[in-house]
Amino acid sequence: MPNISLKNQTAETRDPAYDIAPITSVQPTAIWKFEAQDFTPWLAANLDLLGEALGLDLEFESKEVAVGDFYCDLIATEIRTGRKVVIENQYGSTDHKHLGQLLTYAGGRDARVLIWIAPEIRDEHRQAVDFLNRNTTEDMDFFLVELRVFRIENSKNAVEFRPVSMPNAWSKHQSRRAVRNSDSLSYRSIAYQDFWQPLIDALRDKYQFTNSRAKRAQSWVSFASGVSGIRIGAAFAGKNRLQVELYIDVGDQETNKAIFENLRRFCPEIERNFDQPLVWEVLGNARASRIRIDFPNITLDQIAGREEEIRHWLITNIIKFKDVFSKYLRNAVETAHEEIERKDAQ
Repeated sequence: MPNISLKNQTAETRDPAYDIAPITSVQPTAIWKFEAQDFTPWLAANLDLLGEALGLDLEFESKEVAVGDFYCDLIATEIRTGRKVVIENQYGSTDHKHLGQLLTYAGGRDARVLIWIAPEIRDEHRQAVDFLNRNTTEDMDFFLVELRVFRIENSKNAVEFRPVSMPNAWSKHQSRRAVRNSDSLSYRSIAYQDFWQPLIDALRDKYQFTNSRAKRAQSWVSFASGVSGIRIGAAFAGKNRLQVELYIDVGDQETNKAIFENLRRFCPEIERNFDQPLVWEVLGNARASRIRIDFPNITLDQIAGREEEIRHWLITNIIKFKDVFSKYLRNAVETAHEEIERKDAQ
């Protein structure tokens, strides 16, 4: 093979296949001058980029939230589990102060997912976060993330969130298997995890429906609908029912019910997209409302040998719920708020 020197080629003779420019590292301050005033608001509007890098579906909740005398940069929700997420951003090299603040915010907000972002990661802080991931309960996850910005010649800037330390969900899962024979609750939890994990993997890898990776041991899963406070989920419910649902909980019962009623106005039109009628549930005095479709007469203990059939039904309807309801949700939410404002003004 001839020795090709890009350096000595002229513009006229350079083979386009070898026309490669170097990647230039860009300081974050060149893009976002100030961490609090510039980077944090940008990240709040682009949590999907961070979530994709970490394998999480994140939904923004609030920023610059007071916790005692300090202010947490970002609060979010992990949609899949409903866990509270605290995000601490830092310019420069990681330090003990920000690690302490992160833990303080977690305690003050009862968070279960902690994310620390900085452009320079000191090894002792990577070791500290690794230690926390090894020695905390299985519902606690710690992420240490390197913020990197690149440019190729005169191109636009590219942002990368590179996980330096993150939970080892596989090892935690394996450790739970060790108690399978001695703890019936652990056995059932693991059975839930074994059922849901292939479904999440398919939704992520085949359909690009979610960023989620590891499924926690619980009877339900939850995904973003595209509207804050409204989830698309699947769950083993009651004594013998598996369901896919649109779960409405924007934080206020009156608003939830108004959104539900605005959707129900289109019930015949919506249900034409499904192979069976939907169940429309106001849930009595509960704050939330729900619209669901059922796979009846099935329990976790009865799925052996039918896993692929049942997962196919779930995936089909989860995707269908997203596609169908996305046409109505935003208008239903806007109309609900307008109705409540008119009612309050009277």
